[in-house]
Amino acid sequence: RIRAQNILFTHFSARYPKLPSSGARQKEGVVVHAFDHASLTIGNMWKLKHYLPAVVQNLKDAEDEDDQEADD
Repeated sequence: RIRAQNILFTHFSARYPKLPSSGARQKEGVVVHAFDHASLTIGNMWKLKHYLPAVVQNLKDAEDEDDQEADD
């Protein structure tokens, strides 16, 4: 256990629009995912978790569109 207060996951490929699981049970600290051109401070990392539902939905929509294009 690292007992880190802040963890920022990076380096996701745009070719594979799936959000990796953090695998964390968040009782303390902040665990967030960063994407291209993200600009933030450690003090603002907590804000990213509020955007996560929209990011997940966007990734699902992009995957659905790719599936439809592959079927056409």
